[in-house]
Amino acid sequence: MIMKKKAMILGAVTFLFIGTASFVGCGNSGEKPAQEEAVKTEEVAHDHKHYQCPMDCEEGKVYEAEGSCPVCKMDLKEV
Repeated sequence: MIMKKKAMILGAVTFLFIGTASFVGCGNSGEKPAQEEAVKTEEVAHDHKHYQCPMDCEEGKVYEAEGSCPVCKMDLKEV
């Protein structure tokens, strides 16, 4: 009886540990490296102006004309 109880506790602890590790390990913090963003804006640097959503809803997408973001409806800002 005591062995069964220990085995159940060990199994539960193992399950919780693996579940927590996979949740934390696979999570995406949502932060982007600053270097990656800088490269995207340098790639589109031309002689004319470009505009981008200040919330970066479309992950670096730029527009050639002023307007509003199609996702969040905020005014695009010049980059």
